[in-house]
Parts: sequence; C-alpha cells; structure tokens
Amino acid sequence: RRYTLVAIMFMALLDDPAEEPRFTQMCEHYKNYIYTICFSRLHDEHLAEDCTWMTFEQAAKQFHKFDGDILSNRVRNLLCTIAVAKCSREWRKQKRFYEVGEKLSEQKDGTAREPSTEDVLWNRWQLEELKSAIDQLPEHYKVSLFLAKIYGFSAKEIAEICDVTPETARKRVSLAMKEVRNILEGEQIGDEE
Repeated sequence: RRYTLVAIMFMALLDDPAEEPRFTQMCEHYKNYIYTICFSRLHDEHLAEDCTWMTFEQAAKQFHKFDGDILSNRVRNLLCTIAVAKCSREWRKQKRFYEVGEKLSEQKDGTAREPSTEDVLWNRWQLEELKSAIDQLPEHYKVSLFLAKIYGFSAKEIAEICDVTPETARKRVSLAMKEVRNILEGEQIGDEE
C-alpha cells in the first residue's frame, strides 16, 4: 500500500500520463525485489526503504526508456542497476557521516589532541593553496573533480551529468588531480584533453 502511494507521488514525473497504470503495476510488481536488494546492501530497513523509493523516482524520470513489457528481464535489470547505484551512493554518504561522527566524539571525549596554533595556520594555508589550485583548473576538470571527490559520484554518474562517456569522466578526474598536484608543486601542465 505504501509503494502504491509512492507510485502516485511520482506520477508527475512521467512524460505521458497514459503510462500511469503501467508505472503503478511496475512499482507493485518490483517493490519487494528492489527492497530486498537495497536491504541486502545497506542492512538498514529505513535506508533500504528510502533507496527503494529513490529507485522508483529515478525510474519515473526515465520511464520513456522502459520496454512495453514492464515485467521483462530488461526492466528488472534496469531497476536493479538503479537500486544498486542509489545504495552505493547512500552507503558512501552514511560512511562519511560515521567518520565525521567518530572524529567529533573523539574531540568531545578529549582523546584527540587539541590542534596547536601552528597546526591551525598550516591547515588553513594548505586549504587556501588547494582552493587556489582548483580555481586554476579548466571548468570541465573542476566540475568533474568536485563531483568525484566532494560529492562522491561515480564515473558513470559524472558521465551522465556532464554528457560524456564514463572513460572521459575518469580521465577528467585523473587529469584534474594531476594538474592540482603540479600546480601545488609549482609546475602547471597544459590541457591534455
């Protein structure tokens, strides 16, 4: 019943309102399958449910790409791929939250040493140097680097966002990292792409 309500929420994302019955049928048919995939990866009921909803939301946005037979193996595999990507992104996000929480609790417990003034200044200077180096990058490198290293997107996700191939996305991130390193070391490389 809850997934039927979710299906209704995502109806507005469909390009063709006539597709609503097929979309609802797909949600009903695959809801347990997708939830099981998400739960097996995340081991948390709430996160698995959220990722299941996000999978159907993404499916609604791309429903025009789905076969006429929504019970086909191709559709099942497509939903599975979307679910695995959503779970991976959620897992990375949860891992970051956990790491930050650990650092905060260490500082709160007093187990981590208080940074000295020199440490604070050194870290601030390094951060400014890094920001300056990233600002010097060509825009397509800068965007790819931020998507990969700050937001944790995969090469495939970056490729979709930037409308390039996954190999080009990987190359941009790699070259951006190399160029930042060279800038920080005092040598600038040219645009190799």
